[in-house]
Amino acid sequence: MVSVRIMPPWLAARINTATCSTTLITAFLFAAPPNAAAQGLKDVFEAAWGRQPLAQAREARQDAFAARRTAAEALLPGPPAISLDHETDRIGRNDGLRKFTGEVALPLWLPGQKERAQAVVGAEREAYDGQLALARLTLAGEVRDAYWLARAAVAEERVAQAALDSVAALEADVARRVKAGELARVDGNRALAETQLAKLALAEAQARMLRALAQFRALTGIERVPDQSEVPLAAGRPDAAAHPDVTAAARTAEAARTRLAQASGDTRDAPELGLGAAQSRTDATRPWEQTVLLRLRIPFGGDNRNRPRIATASAELAEGRAAQARAAARIEAEMMSAERERETARNALPLAESRAALARDTQALIARGFTAGEFDLPTRLRAEREFKEAASGQVRARIEAGRAESRLKQAYGMTP
Repeated sequence: MVSVRIMPPWLAARINTATCSTTLITAFLFAAPPNAAAQGLKDVFEAAWGRQPLAQAREARQDAFAARRTAAEALLPGPPAISLDHETDRIGRNDGLRKFTGEVALPLWLPGQKERAQAVVGAEREAYDGQLALARLTLAGEVRDAYWLARAAVAEERVAQAALDSVAALEADVARRVKAGELARVDGNRALAETQLAKLALAEAQARMLRALAQFRALTGIERVPDQSEVPLAAGRPDAAAHPDVTAAARTAEAARTRLAQASGDTRDAPELGLGAAQSRTDATRPWEQTVLLRLRIPFGGDNRNRPRIATASAELAEGRAAQARAAARIEAEMMSAERERETARNALPLAESRAALARDTQALIARGFTAGEFDLPTRLRAEREFKEAASGQVRARIEAGRAESRLKQAYGMTP
């Protein structure tokens, strides 16, 4: 981050300090930074999202859901099994008894079981997408907070730097006049103390800026903070039901409902059909006989098997529906609060700008009067401080107006 430091040529020529202090701070307030970043907040957000574990694992999650969907659409609910048997009396009598049996066991879908399995996979994939959208929105809030904190810190550092340059120019002018005998030595001490105070304020502002930039860099991986703000919203308030928080809760509840339907419908394990063949003889004098085997295995159901699954799915459904209702009420309140906050910030901005303009005009008048001997140094320094405070207030008002716009978009469920 490069700070803007303006050093007018007339400063070296010891021209009137009124023009010096006014120009320094006004140059920051009303001129665009020459090193404005090319990327916007959307690029910053996407960079931060690319660093998140959820984003990096998204493709693997999609592959997992695709595999589950393929399994739910398969011809069989599970893999077939093969069994081989061999029977002989060689260890005992050894009369030639031999029997070889081979069988393939095929699990079968219960009525409606396949459809219920497909519904669960589809609902859980929708729930995952909802949670992913909610995670993106949550990260957007963190990025917006870090972004505006960094911008505010950078702006305050620039104001503090401009204020230091201004009082340093005043100190140089006072020192010259003290040396010429036009002002008392105590005025030189006062000007020097004011410069030292401005240096301390600049050091504190730089510390806050470095801390904010470090937090922004750790979250996004981007070194420079872009200067572009978010585009103001033109449309009205969106439906709270379409908010990612509400949508995620609704999809989670729907996934729980499909699991409850599956637990209630699948009352037993899948039946099993066995197909096989056998070749046998009772003793060595008998010919080999060929037989075909057909077996059907039907497991029984029971409360011990189904009740825990049904109870768990019922609890998840109740929690999901409650979370959906709570999220809808909370989002509605957050939207109203963010709208009022934006309106307040918009109304405060022209007041702060008017105050800064008045302070700038007053500071210029007193500076000229001080040069002409109409005002003393304490009055001149007080005007300088008031101008600096008004400039800081204007910067904060501008930052707060942009931050309020971002918070409104966040409350509406919109990412950058």
